[in-house]
Amino acid sequence: MSINLFIPAAGLGTRLRPLTELAPKPLLPIAGIPLIQRIIEQAKSQLTISKIGINTHYMPDTVSSWLKTFSMPAEVFHEEVILGTGGALKNAASFLKQGTFIVVNGDVLSGMDWQALLKTHRESNNLVTLAVQNREHERRVGVDENFKLKIIDKECATDGIAHWFGYACAAVYEPEFLDFLPEGESHVVPYWVDAAEKTGRVGVHDIGQETYWLDLGTPASFAQASVDVLMGEKRFLKQPLNIPWDCQLDGTVIVEDRVEIGEQVSLKNTILLPGTKVADGSKLENIIAGPGFACPVDWPLESTPLVSCEKIGQGGSDRVYTRQKDRVVLYYSAFEENIERQMELTTAFLQCGVNVPEIYRHAPMERLLELEDLGDETLRQWLSSVDDPGFMLQQILDQLFSFQFTDESLCPSIKERVFNYETLRWETSYFLERFVKRVCGIDHDFSAVQEEFAALALEVDSLPKRIMHRDFQSENIMIKKEKPWLIDFQGAHWGPPFFDLVSFLKDPYVSYSKTLVEELEEDYLEKLGAEFEMSLEQCRRAVLLCGMQRHMQALGAYGFLTHIRGKENFLKYCRPAYDLLRAEVETLKSEFPHLMKLLDALKENF
Repeated sequence: MSINLFIPAAGLGTRLRPLTELAPKPLLPIAGIPLIQRIIEQAKSQLTISKIGINTHYMPDTVSSWLKTFSMPAEVFHEEVILGTGGALKNAASFLKQGTFIVVNGDVLSGMDWQALLKTHRESNNLVTLAVQNREHERRVGVDENFKLKIIDKECATDGIAHWFGYACAAVYEPEFLDFLPEGESHVVPYWVDAAEKTGRVGVHDIGQETYWLDLGTPASFAQASVDVLMGEKRFLKQPLNIPWDCQLDGTVIVEDRVEIGEQVSLKNTILLPGTKVADGSKLENIIAGPGFACPVDWPLESTPLVSCEKIGQGGSDRVYTRQKDRVVLYYSAFEENIERQMELTTAFLQCGVNVPEIYRHAPMERLLELEDLGDETLRQWLSSVDDPGFMLQQILDQLFSFQFTDESLCPSIKERVFNYETLRWETSYFLERFVKRVCGIDHDFSAVQEEFAALALEVDSLPKRIMHRDFQSENIMIKKEKPWLIDFQGAHWGPPFFDLVSFLKDPYVSYSKTLVEELEEDYLEKLGAEFEMSLEQCRRAVLLCGMQRHMQALGAYGFLTHIRGKENFLKYCRPAYDLLRAEVETLKSEFPHLMKLLDALKENF
């Protein structure tokens, strides 16, 4: 059964100033997504929403502009003069009288079970059902033993009151309630009590004390909500990233759209709202900044995740993986570009016999993907419990070969991302900025090194191409029932398969015996050589070149993840990645003398 949704969004947001000088409270972004959009998408993920109504007064043009970008149209009820919580409903009577409707305030972030609320309403035959929670709140709701409304706010009146609750700022209504409201300005609270006294059909639904609920009425609560939606992560950086290499980040940092950050900037526990410009040398801490204002806040001491779940994995991406019941649930951001691609690739790999996790369900409105649960044991963890890993590594390489030579016609999007000269040059620039400059503190004329990087990119780009995982390392291989499974392939490219081979056998996260690596590499190169009509020497050179490229990319990534993403545990992998890179460059040092000299200078950091 479908239901209409109405969101009051007319308020001035005075308690949230100066943030609401930028936009009405419901339109303020919470880690990239406007609060009102989070409310609508959460409701739509559980209910069949027929229509959406919104009232406006303050900055109505911003609401209209946002609605043009939102996928589901809404009917807008503008108020020249604010009509109050009751007047807003009466003003929208033509919309609300069409059937049962839900009203939820446009300034609340909640993990509410909407289906349970609606179920209580229908089973109780209520005219109005208020969502409530057992906590302190300015709007206190007193009910009898049957959870029927008796009184609002006057907690000193105890006759007939079995329970006191706090109002959770959401309610289900039948259209007949509108008859209790007068024309013009009014507040809905006394009419709840009036309807309760006259009909006995105003009740409550307890959403449970464990359910997340937060009123974003102040800058401090806005900061708390922003921290909570990150689900334990430290950073939200709106794509495309525009964080200078010398920007110092500490604590939680959220950077929204159209932000400009100058040189030598330090950010700690900071939210930069859309359009913010941060001047050179600025040091911001415990603050929400917007265009022309900076609002100090008492930073949240800890995060209360919006979704209660078991978080799994320690990867470097923004994706959050959790375990719920018998499956893994991936929560992704509003700016994730790879979900449809991941689904296409998964279908292709499964069809060609590659061990990848099945996809059970995709819920776009919730931004989640339900995947087959492969357990918790990564290859890196598995290696710690075995003496001879050769048989498993051979299985993995067999899977890699099937992965790389999957029929590309089954996944046409793969050739939309080519591991070409431009990508290769970006990666070596990334190495210079994020590792050489930022981690090692070396900043001088790199023109000679850049020329060598250009030659390296040209030769790697000329290698034959197949489906390339691009991050084929021990944390992206799961072991279940003594079989390997490949994960995290949504960023796959059309590129040289030698890159994946060296990523796997020369992985900074783990180490294998030199003899085992040589044996496995030789066997794999013979297979690639047969496919591409390349000699063994040509294949070995390809591995060296791709290895140099891979390990520079890894060092740049470790620097970025440590200093920008706040994932400090990655810094410990810099030394093994450096050692692998140095060994490769030393083999070809006559061709890359300036890179060799740079690596000599970097050695002081280890």
